[in-house]
Amino acid sequence: MSRHGRYGGSSRCYGEWQEFMLCYASKDTTEPSQCQLKVNDYLECLHHTNELERAARIKGQLSEMKAEIGEVKNARKSTIKPVWDFWKDRNAEELSPTATKSLGLVE
Repeated sequence: MSRHGRYGGSSRCYGEWQEFMLCYASKDTTEPSQCQLKVNDYLECLHHTNELERAARIKGQLSEMKAEIGEVKNARKSTIKPVWDFWKDRNAEELSPTATKSLGLVE
């Protein structure tokens, strides 16, 4: 593992690599499986697998929520009667422009 990154300085995952090597080379470590958490951290730093899986799950949940919202909006549209349907159902004679209607104010 090279300590130097592409543009100078230390590489992106060098800190995780050092922690893994300290764990692995420690005299307290009796078997390599004791350092499995450090290995997982290092591999996540390199490949971002958990991060990508989480982002995909979030994206899927977001698209499901958008679909549910769309279904709710469509359901509202079908249950709310538009104004023009209300007027269309009324008597066509009342709505004709030549018809006059008495309000009972003047006789």
